[in-house]
Amino acid sequence: LIAGTHGRGIWILDDITPLRQLDHSAVSTLNAQLFKPQTAYRVRQNTNTDTPIPPDEAAGTNPPDGAIINYTLAAAAAGPLTLEIFDAAGRPVRRYSSTDRNENPDVATAPVPTYWYRAPQTLSGSAGMHRFLWDVHYQPIPGGGGGRGGLPIAAVPHDTVPSPSGPWAPPGQYTVKLTVDGRSYTQPLTLKMDPRVTTPPLGLAQQFTLSKRLYDGIIDAQQMLDRIRTQRTGSPTPSAERTAALQALEGQAGGRGAAAASAGAGQTPPQTLNSVIGSMNQLMGLLQGADVTPTTQLVAAVGQRLAALARLKAQVTSALGR
Repeated sequence: LIAGTHGRGIWILDDITPLRQLDHSAVSTLNAQLFKPQTAYRVRQNTNTDTPIPPDEAAGTNPPDGAIINYTLAAAAAGPLTLEIFDAAGRPVRRYSSTDRNENPDVATAPVPTYWYRAPQTLSGSAGMHRFLWDVHYQPIPGGGGGRGGLPIAAVPHDTVPSPSGPWAPPGQYTVKLTVDGRSYTQPLTLKMDPRVTTPPLGLAQQFTLSKRLYDGIIDAQQMLDRIRTQRTGSPTPSAERTAALQALEGQAGGRGAAAASAGAGQTPPQTLNSVIGSMNQLMGLLQGADVTPTTQLVAAVGQRLAALARLKAQVTSALGR
């Protein structure tokens, strides 16, 4: 919807689906309505490696970079809200809750001035019309995945988001599910690729498949690290021999010393969970950096990292005795 004031302003509303779909009777009866989202496009932000825009530079606001999800509540929700995204097979992709902690970076510890960051969005349970944005990525890896989450160099003052640690969702059909006070509402969502991208669908599918395998592998490795730490700090206290073995697999303390000794002797350092997580993060960053078909070298590297993770998983299972 474009409105001209015949003066100095032209206003553009990117999404007017609530105006087209609002059903007052449904809202008054069920207390909520989830509107069918318009078709979303997977579009990357500016990836130029030039100097970021200065804070005092006059600049307009781009359309929302993701899938716009609108809902309305006739009255405030009695409990937490959840918004979930599922793929065509019903598998979970992303989950938001009104209880999520969306904290702004701490001024004292942020790596850059905090005016660069976009204000966090909140899934609201108050009465009225609401808009939420899915960034068309999978659920972030807990803790950032051990290597991602920094601000990109193509930054915009007050509107820059950390680099996601979850992979891009591939083009296709999705389901949006809003749950309010024990009642769920669903709507279909179509996600399309940026029409300027000419990479064949097979190449994009391969990019996603490899990225998703790395993503799942990183989460699996982090869960193994949690098991090791629980074992080392639990009761009864494990033997010194088992503790050393677990530290070596984890890549901490004695494990790092062994790796350094091997490198100093001209040998290939042993693989650890932390080192494999770091290398898988690097590979996923390469895969997700551009919408292109993965190179044969990158495909081979992913296979090697996943094989190393499988070997470590067997060793962890053996060391833990289960």
